Amino acid sequence: MNLYSRSLKPSGQLIVSTASSDMSYDVKEKLPNAMIEIKYMFSLISGGMGGNNTSPMGYRILPEYSLIKLRGQIIFWGIPEDLELHLPSMGTTSIFYYTDRNHLNIVEAQRNDDIKFNVSIIAKYHPKNISSRLDDLERFKIDFTWKLSQKEWNTILENVGYSAKWLIEIDRPKLEGFDEIIEFIKKAEESLYSKRDPEDVLSNLRKAKDAFQFYFDKHKKDISETIDKGSIGEDGHPKKSDRINKIYNDLSDLLDNNIFYKDLSDLLNIGPHSDKYKVTYEDALLGYREFISLFSYLSKIISQMNNKDKDI
Repeated sequence: MNLYSRSLKPSGQLIVSTASSDMSYDVKEKLPNAMIEIKYMFSLISGGMGGNNTSPMGYRILPEYSLIKLRGQIIFWGIPEDLELHLPSMGTTSIFYYTDRNHLNIVEAQRNDDIKFNVSIIAKYHPKNISSRLDDLERFKIDFTWKLSQKEWNTILENVGYSAKWLIEIDRPKLEGFDEIIEFIKKAEESLYSKRDPEDVLSNLRKAKDAFQFYFDKHKKDISETIDKGSIGEDGHPKKSDRINKIYNDLSDLLDNNIFYKDLSDLLNIGPHSDKYKVTYEDALLGYREFISLFSYLSKIISQMNNKDKDI
């Protein structure tokens, strides 16, 4: 447990520490306006600046605000609770930190591995004795670091709903074997979050693509009919399903003569040829987004068809 101390006039020493060694937190609200509660332990002991023979009966600590920064950029801003301590004593107070997706994006754009935040707590205090006046307020500031492993940071992202929103929502048709595809996607996401092994991202996407091939081949005709349902089209112009297929072809030639994900397969196959191609994080992110966009679209259609069959 890290301890941070400040002298208080006239005869107090304030010690601030986290309520646990790892700065435990509790997510109160998820994105878009996330709120995290972090508890701090404030301990008051004799000592400090002296200069007065009369020891105060106690102190009222009035934290004004707290900031959590990464390389000078504010990521979380906190509103603390008031705290009243008597000499000697200790108490726990909570600071409620707020953030949003834009500020979390700043962290994601800068981090490569573990992460270290700079935390500041700015507060006023009032010595509560007979001779003190209500306007006898002094200000103090405490600065310290908050270190998180990439696993711990990814857990925070998940708990505030960042990952669930950053990643594309996927329908999960209740079909035998479909969960296997999701598991490969989850493994790709984990590698994508860690930023350590972009080749592993593409490897798991290839496995997910291969596992999905069965469902696509089985439902390809019905998928096209579902896409065209309610769209009568125009004479001499492509059907809606053909237009969507063309979009796929224009983007990545994803559907081509029954070869599913033709050019996407080329992208995903960069990984096995690491002696020929260098796979970067940006390559992995591109492969993930392209694959997951199409997979989400098609799994939604398959889910709708599956539900329709149950209603019959």
